[in-house]
Amino acid sequence: DEWYEELIHEIKQRYPKCAVTLSVGERSGETYRRWYEAGADRYLLRHETADDAHYRKLHPQEMKLKNRKECLFTLRELGYEVGAGFMVGSPGQTGEGLVEDFEFLQELRPHMIGIGPFLVHQDTPFGAEENGSYEQTLLLLSILRLMFPGVLLPATTALGTIAPDGREQGLLAGANVLMPNLSP
Repeated sequence: DEWYEELIHEIKQRYPKCAVTLSVGERSGETYRRWYEAGADRYLLRHETADDAHYRKLHPQEMKLKNRKECLFTLRELGYEVGAGFMVGSPGQTGEGLVEDFEFLQELRPHMIGIGPFLVHQDTPFGAEENGSYEQTLLLLSILRLMFPGVLLPATTALGTIAPDGREQGLLAGANVLMPNLSP
């Protein structure tokens, strides 16, 4: 964690107008504070789900949804621009869970909301699952745009992976940030 602090400070010294965005998972409030004081501006930490049973299905037992949410609120309280989000159609996701996600986002008021379709990867415990719905992702992007008119809402790389014009359709649905797919 100290390495990050030194790197952030060095970047801000060399490029004071550069915005430093971090996305390195859950840490202590003290660590977040030190990084913020070193010059970090934004922190992206997907809440992934506001439903505890769904969270337990997606994460190892030692990880707790309560801690993830506390991290997000701590980041916001410290002054970071906060990003949160979830994967549409992730294993175990329900309609009721999506409602909880939207309620949580209303409470958190993040600066960026990153959603994209869940994409299966064969080398994970969810390798036999199905991809999330492209159409549902576009619908939820539209709803999020209406709920959060000023939020940064990316057309994610997952949209570009699931459909050739996925990012473009994401922009038409309400996204206002283009996320290029840089993987081979």
